[in-house]
Amino acid sequence: MKVAVIIPVRGRSVYLKKCLDSIFSLNYKDLDVIVVDDGIDSDSRSVLDSFKDKIKILNSNLKGPSFARNLAVNSTDAEFVAFVDSDCIVDKNWIDELLAGFKKFPFAVSCGGTQYLPDDSNYFEKKVFNFMEKLNFISDYTHNFKDIVKVKHNPSYNVMYKREIFLKEGGFKEGLWPAEDVEFDWRLIRKGYTLIFNPKAIVYHYKPKNLKDFLKMMYRYGASQGYLVKRYGF
Repeated sequence: MKVAVIIPVRGRSVYLKKCLDSIFSLNYKDLDVIVVDDGIDSDSRSVLDSFKDKIKILNSNLKGPSFARNLAVNSTDAEFVAFVDSDCIVDKNWIDELLAGFKKFPFAVSCGGTQYLPDDSNYFEKKVFNFMEKLNFISDYTHNFKDIVKVKHNPSYNVMYKREIFLKEGGFKEGLWPAEDVEFDWRLIRKGYTLIFNPKAIVYHYKPKNLKDFLKMMYRYGASQGYLVKRYGF
């Protein structure tokens, strides 16, 4: 069965080539790889040009990651859609393990996986990763389960959805970022759908490299979580 791998990209994505190289090293080959240009720089565009025969490139016209992901889902006929960020490197068994979750729980509509830190991350990235892991930051940002289990949320840097359900339920709330994945999963749970997590579905996720970038990230998270609390309550 075909799986669409969807990557929204904005600005300067220094890990984009690593990300795409890892995707084309996957054991699973029936893929529709879609990169959405959400306002990239010339270096990132050069990377995309080097992969242009292997990927589908869409343009979101600077409408943000939520719009970009929804746009990509609407552009494919794949049965499953898998999301990953451009600062992630996927394990060679990533797609196989996400699909394994659906084999164990056929009624599930979403399966997420584990994040680790890449080996070449700097000291500050390691501190950020440990901080977020210990606090289980932002609504199940990390999971520590050892088996395939039901969960309430899977972050959009490592998650697969059944495309039919994703479209039926309206996808990500456009204009909301970050936490658009939290909001969508909340809607799915509210309607009685099942979300699952497989710890063997692994991505290696880079983190902010300095305090300035970390504070920007925290501000964005705080603002989006404030919106969700205001709209839906605690």
